[in-house]
Amino acid sequence: LKQRAESSLFDFLGAAKGNLIIGGSTIPSGYIIPKLIGPFSKKYPDITIELRAGDTRQTVSRVADGNIEVSIVGAKVDDPMVTQEKLLADQMKLIVPDGHPWAGKSEIECSRLSTQIIISREKGSGTWQSVVDSMVLFGFNPNDLNICVTMGNTTSVIQGILNGVGISILSTIAVEDELKKGRLSALSVKGLDLDRFFYLTYAKKRTQSPLCKKFITFARNHFTPDIS
Repeated sequence: LKQRAESSLFDFLGAAKGNLIIGGSTIPSGYIIPKLIGPFSKKYPDITIELRAGDTRQTVSRVADGNIEVSIVGAKVDDPMVTQEKLLADQMKLIVPDGHPWAGKSEIECSRLSTQIIISREKGSGTWQSVVDSMVLFGFNPNDLNICVTMGNTTSVIQGILNGVGISILSTIAVEDELKKGRLSALSVKGLDLDRFFYLTYAKKRTQSPLCKKFITFARNHFTPDIS
């Protein structure tokens, strides 16, 4: 309460100062929020930011419980305690290593996924839940996948692909550098709608602090013009 009162006073005086806790699921905390913090900190140099990472379920739960004020996550959740709004579009694709028989292709049939060793993300991952939901809508049973290993974060999955453990479906934002280097290739999966959004998430009935409001406004202005 003291921190919020001090932040309100600084905001009233025309200066934004204080500490803001931001949550992010795996992709946002690793690849999106750091890029957002840079220009935000330049605009508000007296605001310090603490970033807490977790999977989508953990991060949304922290917002609902009041442990963090705002987060960016990779999936819509069914939680009446939070409000979610589209912030940034994302495209997921099948990611294979250089030298894989499919590396030169642009698209692959969904049914052929069952012939490959697949690396999945942990339960609670917004990315993987989006993949599973899309498969179910298409009529493909996710249980038919040959999942050899489950990994807890995207970095581990990328390293697994690079080291021949298997292939996976990932956000192209997360593998952008490896795609440019030619170490990985990205394919569409015919029949699967793998487009999604990252969501700005905050408590529905709790009033945001002035610092949180500034961050939300900044994030909206930074990303949402790109959403068609």
